[in-house]
Amino acid sequence: MIRPAWTPATIALMVLGFFLFWPLGLAMLAYILWGQPPRRVQARREREDRFAVRLHA
Repeated sequence: MIRPAWTPATIALMVLGFFLFWPLGLAMLAYILWGQPPRRVQARREREDRFAVRLHA
């Protein structure tokens, strides 16, 4: 499985996608950039979830 990160495999697939058909390369770029939430956003959500659990307990 390809994870949404800047790895040699994803970069190669993105470049290949642009050569073959530009929307494929654009889709790969979007997947790399927005395939998963940034770590800071994810950590903040986890903190908010822990706070909500304590608040409603």
